[in-house]
Amino acid sequence: MKKVLKRLAVIVVILVVVLAVVSFILGARATKDLNATIAKLKAEGAVLEVSDLKSARPDGTQFFEGPIDESPMAFLLSPSGAGPSSVAATGDCPWCGITKILGSLFNFTPEQEEDVRKAVSEQRELIEKVKAVARMKPTRWEDIVTLTRMDGPLINAKGPQLLACRNLVNLLLLDAYVAYRDGRPDDALDTGTLALQFAGHVRDSPTTIGQMIGVAVAAIVTTDLLPEITNDGAFSDEAIARYMAAADTAVSRAGLVQSFNGEALAVRQIHAGLRGEGPLNPSDPRGESLASSSDGVLGRVLVAVYGSPFFALIHAKDEQASLELMNELVKASELPCHAAKAHLDLVEQRLETYRSKWGYPVTVATVPSLGRNQLTFAEVEAQLKLSKIALALNRYRHAQGQWPADLHALVPAFLPELAEDPFSGNPMIYKLDGDSYVLYSVGLNQEDDGGNGKDRADLVWGYRPGSPQSKPENQGT
Repeated sequence: MKKVLKRLAVIVVILVVVLAVVSFILGARATKDLNATIAKLKAEGAVLEVSDLKSARPDGTQFFEGPIDESPMAFLLSPSGAGPSSVAATGDCPWCGITKILGSLFNFTPEQEEDVRKAVSEQRELIEKVKAVARMKPTRWEDIVTLTRMDGPLINAKGPQLLACRNLVNLLLLDAYVAYRDGRPDDALDTGTLALQFAGHVRDSPTTIGQMIGVAVAAIVTTDLLPEITNDGAFSDEAIARYMAAADTAVSRAGLVQSFNGEALAVRQIHAGLRGEGPLNPSDPRGESLASSSDGVLGRVLVAVYGSPFFALIHAKDEQASLELMNELVKASELPCHAAKAHLDLVEQRLETYRSKWGYPVTVATVPSLGRNQLTFAEVEAQLKLSKIALALNRYRHAQGQWPADLHALVPAFLPELAEDPFSGNPMIYKLDGDSYVLYSVGLNQEDDGGNGKDRADLVWGYRPGSPQSKPENQGT
């Protein structure tokens, strides 16, 4: 019996040694492949360090030069700026309940109308403060890194306070609604413009959270506010010019690229933690909470195991896969949606390969949602372009007394150029319909469905399910 056990022990030792040698060799190869991928990405100019990140603002932008704690980003991250946090009950927020009915803007009941006007009146001081912040020059990039703690673990730099800033933007939109109802169209359009500018400050944080808020705000402005007022509102040229400028920068492809680069850096940090080269993801049970607990033996064992040659192989393969996938998403985010399809298809193909070969890599799980963010961004990008055309149509009708025969009549007197549809690469589609018009993008299916806005087949300006696709007059006045 002892001889058998001794032989088994020898066999086990030999197997362990062989496995260690094999895993070490494979791990070394995987690490070499990873380093080659990193070198290739560096040569292509990919963002691999926080210092590689750049501001998403256009070249020539003048930034806030005052004290860092008085900058727009400092306000956004402050308790007074963020208002109720994203995790706190909104019962302490006197206007948050009212903003939940924003989807019914211009269709309020008399009771809701009274509540909205009361909220806007009671929060006048806060509204003016938010408008003042929106008008400020953007925060310098170096200050954003400091304020959002991006010089530490990116996992902790998400700034959950930014989520709550949407409450303030909703308040601005209620104020814009009241202004338009009270016969002040320029004030309404200017407040919508400031909402976009405020969202642009939020978007300056290079995370998908900031980008998502910017996109969400632009969606509300262009689907809930502007379609109701652009047909009939008599706006000044100055107010329209201010909106046009804000629409170009509040939600930009540079911001989308920046947010994906920020997520790619977070992916790298997670893998560095798994290799034992830095703090692990704090929410990961294999992380520092185990290693530093009172009986941290288990934690130390787990960290040692995950840093072993065998797991180094898995981590290297996983990180390489993640970096390649994120790089394809970054490339896709730089392109209009119709031109990005090849990159998005490649991401899907690689996802299937990695799922079948490695199960489900640690960070690859986040990639599909980032791909969806790209498509959501394209929809809002299209809506912003449609809104600019709609305002130009508004100006043309007030000047000429009728809608133009085609969009080319708007250039250059009312619109510098005709923006292309991000889903097709062609101009937006415009059709006269009696004393009204139908204006639309071909949408996600990239096919012209004749201006059919049902189920978002086409993105029709001002379309609501169950209502006409366009209205000859604004029914909100």
